[in-house]
Amino acid sequence: MAYPYQLSDLRSDVLSRLGEPSNSRAGDLPNGTGGAAEIITAATITQYLNEAQEDLARGCYPILDYGTITVPAGTQSFALAVVSVPSGNSLWAARGLSWNNLPLQRCSHSALEVWYPTWVTDITGTPQYWFDQGEDGICLYPRPSATQTVMINGLALPKRLVEDTDAPTWLQSDLAKLLVFYAASMIAVKNAQNAALQARAPVWRQEYEAGKSELLARLWSNDPHLAGAHYSQPAESK
Repeated sequence: MAYPYQLSDLRSDVLSRLGEPSNSRAGDLPNGTGGAAEIITAATITQYLNEAQEDLARGCYPILDYGTITVPAGTQSFALAVVSVPSGNSLWAARGLSWNNLPLQRCSHSALEVWYPTWVTDITGTPQYWFDQGEDGICLYPRPSATQTVMINGLALPKRLVEDTDAPTWLQSDLAKLLVFYAASMIAVKNAQNAALQARAPVWRQEYEAGKSELLARLWSNDPHLAGAHYSQPAESK
């Protein structure tokens, strides 16, 4: 069965919930010269739908995926953004690395400094450990002495919706409404001069946040190990 909601359907749903026509200018962004809009409503809604996708993936609905990167000899760190992911997604968190098909041990930067006080200047060799470097980077130890392809298993951000026929197939179809709630609330907020739209903003935002909270609670219940490693704990369960 085909996924029931494509990008064009989601955009139409946003306008319908806001009571706006298909040619609505509620999301137009002016070019600053008094001329035609620089970004039309359809493009603005698409941007908000993609923001919602990323927010859900990072906040409550994990996408398990993998990617590879060829690490040149002497290169000790790299950003997750440059990792090639076959699905078209992009990694935002790593869960495991393998070097030449051998798994590396995850550790912390501070632990390495305790185990190997001279770790920064240690001689190169075959990496045995890895740790997160900042929010979106990976560091290897020891510094690789040879070029090798590294496989990374982790969590991903979904492929962006671009074409009218693109669909958020990573998400259960009944949850696609959350993307619509988010986009509708953002369009409503940006129309400060329209009292009717402004009044709708809190309604859709509350629907979106309630959906996120429910998904986060479900994640902590079904997979506490994964949740504890990458997601915040629901306030009511602390």
